[in-house]
Amino acid sequence: MEREVRILICDDDVKQCEPLARLLQALGHICEPVTSAEAALALMGVRSYDALIIDVLMRGIGGIELLQRVRALPNWADVPVV
Repeated sequence: MEREVRILICDDDVKQCEPLARLLQALGHICEPVTSAEAALALMGVRSYDALIIDVLMRGIGGIELLQRVRALPNWADVPVV
């Protein structure tokens, strides 16, 4: 049995975030959509993910800054990010 892939989706536009999560779930992945970088960082403090999907242009902390913060965290340097 293959291990399920856990993906964190961060996009402040719910109209983009939710359908993408549903699509990936239909393909058999575990997806957690969040609508802010702060929420993503909070979840990353308590859960692990196999991949991150991050919107570049978001209110507050943008995608590039979130990516920089993710790469600075222990154990997150090699997690694939789209």
